[in-house]
Amino acid sequence: MFSIKSAIPSKNKLSLSVLLIILLWFSIVPMTKKWGNPLTWDVFGYYLYVPATFIWNDVALKDFGKVEEANLKYENTDSYYQGSKTEEGNWMIKYSMGLAMLETPFFFVAHKLAPSLGYPADGFSRPYQLAMFFAHFFYLLIGFIFLRKVLLKLFSDKITAILLLLVVIGTNYYTMAMLVGVTPIHSLEFSLVSIFLFLTISFHENATKRKAVFLGIVYGLIILVRPSDILVGIIPLFWGVSSFKTLKEKITMIFKNQKLEIVLFGILLFVVLFPQLYYWKIVAGKWLLFSYNNNPGEGFEFLSPYLSELAVILRLLCLHIIHIYDLVSI
Repeated sequence: MFSIKSAIPSKNKLSLSVLLIILLWFSIVPMTKKWGNPLTWDVFGYYLYVPATFIWNDVALKDFGKVEEANLKYENTDSYYQGSKTEEGNWMIKYSMGLAMLETPFFFVAHKLAPSLGYPADGFSRPYQLAMFFAHFFYLLIGFIFLRKVLLKLFSDKITAILLLLVVIGTNYYTMAMLVGVTPIHSLEFSLVSIFLFLTISFHENATKRKAVFLGIVYGLIILVRPSDILVGIIPLFWGVSSFKTLKEKITMIFKNQKLEIVLFGILLFVVLFPQLYYWKIVAGKWLLFSYNNNPGEGFEFLSPYLSELAVILRLLCLHIIHIYDLVSI
């Protein structure tokens, strides 16, 4: 007789059982909540590439009225802080397009179904909203599947099961992925990095051209989803390195035996990043730029530290500590 227990292979059974429980939990929780429009606030900005490209045919948002019309109808955001106007007169989206790229297949499904379901094919009606829900949970599940694969390469089945549970109940992952809202950028990046780690380990076990191609693609998506995570690229470089000697040996081996793989990695990385570079070029006239600079109040101010404000905060903190000490002494 068939049973769930018999369907689970004996090898690594505990971690697989825990994984299935987590995936089931993450699949049930959304059904217990009443979800509103997910294409709001920051997500609206990340997603805007998609309708601008495939519906409006106006990626530079020259006709900004379409954005205002969609916003008025679906109440996506109170103000368009997600972008800014360039010197060329275009409206530039400040976020990079990685999330939009990963949402595009789900968008096309919604775009095909919307008219037959009685909804406008405008990129923002309910079918598109539901498609983004499915996109988020699809990538969430994929991320945990690859996380288990990574952990099993490094730890035993029992330790892997414990670590999977700890990620859910011992970190802020569950809050960011399930409670904050749909398609949060952080949980998507978690999934991409899990895949990247698996490919890194697999490539070092057996370096092939196919794995180099996938490494380049995933690394490009990681950068496009969250550009600051370009630092993830040091993981393959230093994987297995424990000293200057092993680092030197690894570099020598790469340039001696894996030149083609490195070239393929670089080509696919560039192919994935090129749409973003091209977008900046046609919208702002530059191949590379820091899009957040166009929004006042955002960014780092390394040359203008808030030392006076910090002094005030420290003074108030000291006064509170003294006050508490006096109360305890009484």
